[in-house]
Parts: sequence; C-alpha cells; structure tokens
Amino acid sequence: MPEDKTPAEAGTTEQPNHEEARPAPRLDLAVGGPVLVEIEGLRRSFKAKVVGWDQDRFVLTTFPSRPEIRDQLYQDRGLILRYLHPDGTLYGFHSVVDSVLFRPERLLFARYPEKVETLTLRKEDRVNCFVRASVERSTGQACQGLLLNVSRSGCRFVSGPPAPEPAPLVGEPLTLVTALFGCSLEQRIPADVRAIRQDGARVALGLLFREIPEEAVQDIERYIQDILTVLGGGGFAPL
Repeated sequence: MPEDKTPAEAGTTEQPNHEEARPAPRLDLAVGGPVLVEIEGLRRSFKAKVVGWDQDRFVLTTFPSRPEIRDQLYQDRGLILRYLHPDGTLYGFHSVVDSVLFRPERLLFARYPEKVETLTLRKEDRVNCFVRASVERSTGQACQGLLLNVSRSGCRFVSGPPAPEPAPLVGEPLTLVTALFGCSLEQRIPADVRAIRQDGARVALGLLFREIPEEAVQDIERYIQDILTVLGGGGFAPL
C-alpha cells in the first residue's frame, strides 16, 4: 500500500451548496472496509469494499453485478464516495470513473480526489418529524422508536426505553423499518450508524442511508416539500 501523502489541491473547482471543504492530509480508508458510492444524477448508490488506492492516481473498490449499477459505470461518469472514520466523522469526495474491470473480479477505478469534505458533500433539506419506526440489527434484535428528523440521505432515530443492549456502534449496519409519512406499506432501508448519543434509557442514532428504495426517496422528498411549503423553510434540524 502506498505511503500516505497530502493530495494536490491544484485545479480544484468549488461546487455550489457544499459544506465547507478542506484539503485532506490523507485518505483514511481501510483496505477491506466499506465505502458508499453514489452515481451522480442517478439517485442510486451502492455499498462497496475498498481494495486499495494509489496516491494521486486512483481509489480501487468493488462494485455489484446489478445491471442498473454496472451499466452506469462508464468512463468519466461522476461519483461521490463516502466513508465513515472510526471516530464517527463522515468523509466524502467527488470523483469520476477512470475504468472498470469485470474479470477476474468486478473492480472500479475511481480517480483519486484532490479534496475531501467532512459531513455532507452537498446541503440537503432536513426537516423535523415524529414518525414511528424501528431499527433491526444483524443479530435480529429490533428496537422501537421514532424518527425525529429526516433528509434524503439520512435521519435521526431515537429509541424509546429500554435502550438497546449492547448499544449500537459507529459504523454498524442496521435496517430502518418504517411506514414513511402515512404510507400503508413499510419500507426497509439499509443504513449505517454514523453518530450515537445516549441519554439514560434512550439512545439517539444518526443514520446514513445506504441503498434507499426509490419509493422511499419520493416519500421523503414529498414530505420535505410539504413542510417547506407550509412552514416557509421552518422545521429544519441538524443531525
């Protein structure tokens, strides 16, 4: 694995509506660790595994065999890669597809970033809500609670007592289960824990959606738009 160095900043183009960005001294990517890859303009993302990287050249990840993903990974297609640091900080960067390999393994070569951003790569509307939901762990353990705010990329979930034992860990994969905003059918949305706050018998989780169904995206965006229309931009809440 190459030695970490400071990525070059020359030629970086500032994008509108981004959170404040700063040069990344290094990519704290763990080989074999997860990374969320979003295909820009497609409203689709997939969870991949980091295979490696070459400083200032490329980041190498896996990608799924699903045609709706595979067929969009052509040269120079815009990407957003996000990964969670063990300290709970979410990092992300813009990239493009350099090339893909299908044999002997499916491998995606994404261009090495010139700048890494913290938290979110673009500002999204996030509104308060009170929606019944539950989270399920890989062990099968389920915890009931409420969604307190939501955006297209994530939400804040608070468990009602008793708190789950043991408490979830940052980076732990969960499944959010909820009938979003009055819909009759429950949605199951894979998510990763990005922040945890425990207050007595309750636990608040900041969740980052991984592969959100298109129906759920539409439900969330419709709900957010309704709130913004009625409240004139009120109802915002940080994660």
